[in-house]
Amino acid sequence: MIQKIHDSSALAESQNDLVYQAFQEGFIKGEIVAIDATHIEARDRKPDKKKEEEVPVEQPPIKRGRKPKAEREKWLKEQQEIEENRPIF
Repeated sequence: MIQKIHDSSALAESQNDLVYQAFQEGFIKGEIVAIDATHIEARDRKPDKKKEEEVPVEQPPIKRGRKPKAEREKWLKEQQEIEENRPIF
């Protein structure tokens, strides 16, 4: 079935009819050009990045590993308060 569809020109005719109908209804205008990206050659270098004028403020790095005991106790208290304030349902 796929081979028969491939060999026939039914899909191309259907696409041409659809594009013609889109032209008539005004969805596609004459100044619009569509190019299949597979036929465009790749650029040899990346486009220039825009430099930001403002310098972002650097944040101190986040330490990895186990939290200090004081922070853990504070977190546990916060979690307990959250659990106590939750409704039954």
